[in-house]
Amino acid sequence: MYGMLHTSTSTSYCIKGVYIIDPGNIVRSINSYLIEVGRNILEIERTIIALQIADNRKILPPANWEKGDDLLMKHYPYTDEELTNNPELELDYYLVGDRLWFKKEK
Repeated sequence: MYGMLHTSTSTSYCIKGVYIIDPGNIVRSINSYLIEVGRNILEIERTIIALQIADNRKILPPANWEKGDDLLMKHYPYTDEELTNNPELELDYYLVGDRLWFKKEK
């Protein structure tokens, strides 16, 4: 169904693959590893958690993200009206550069 199996073409060379497939049968991540390189279970787990956060919270784990690190917003984090009604909301976020808003997780 996913095209994971192929005809064997070598007896001395192998590529191992890790597919992360969501409950809707959508392939979300594919990682390929040469025979000489082992897979990293912690990285696979990190990827699954990052995908779950992105799906459930509509927020993005950035490059090199680890569980508990701050998260990248897809858009401006609050409206002027929301900030007027709750001035402390501003303390939950910070800006990097001129466009990258992050939500504090700690």
